[in-house]
Amino acid sequence: MMKEKERPIRVLIAKPGLDGHDRGAKVLTLGLRDEGMEVIYTGIRETAEGMFKLLFRSMWMLLL
Repeated sequence: MMKEKERPIRVLIAKPGLDGHDRGAKVLTLGLRDEGMEVIYTGIRETAEGMFKLLFRSMWMLLL
């Protein structure tokens, strides 16, 4: 459990590739949010270049 004054951990979840198998990413997104983390899920078919651009532009702490 996080204390009120602590900044939440920021997590970016992206699903690279062309397939639609994204259930695990969605479950992980909800679980991390339930634990108080700030989570962005970019959806499916994300490119590696797009994931890293978003990661560095937004100063996220973790990329899954």
